[in-house]
Amino acid sequence: MSKKEFIQWFNELLLPLGYKRKGNVWELSGKELLKVIDLQKSMYSSLYYVNYGYIITKLELDGLLSHVNFRLHGKDRQEGDYIMELFDLNSDLDEHRRKEGVKEVLSGIIFQMEKINTENELLEYVIKKMPTKNAIPLCVIRYFNLT
Repeated sequence: MSKKEFIQWFNELLLPLGYKRKGNVWELSGKELLKVIDLQKSMYSSLYYVNYGYIITKLELDGLLSHVNFRLHGKDRQEGDYIMELFDLNSDLDEHRRKEGVKEVLSGIIFQMEKINTENELLEYVIKKMPTKNAIPLCVIRYFNLT
């Protein structure tokens, strides 16, 4: 499978929803938040990682890629292995099965992100529900006056 075909699948799913593509990054602009989904290629293999998150439009990035971000992974080892197989372009997975799996996984991310459209929703439904605040940049903690 080629990288070009793989990225085209992302385009087919994300562009009709209003996302704009810049390289391997798809962004959806909102009034208070920018939603971001990006593909990051492993330095060691043909595996791609899917990162997704939010940028608060009123807050400077200061070198960050996003203010709140996540990496796609499975709920358990079996699901994690399946996701790795989907996103490893050298895996022996049938192309139709890979495309359907990628579509299913991306649809899940999009469904989650559709619910978050304001700073308050980001704070209440994402940031405050995170098991640890260690992954939240200091600028975001200060912005929301979190302790």
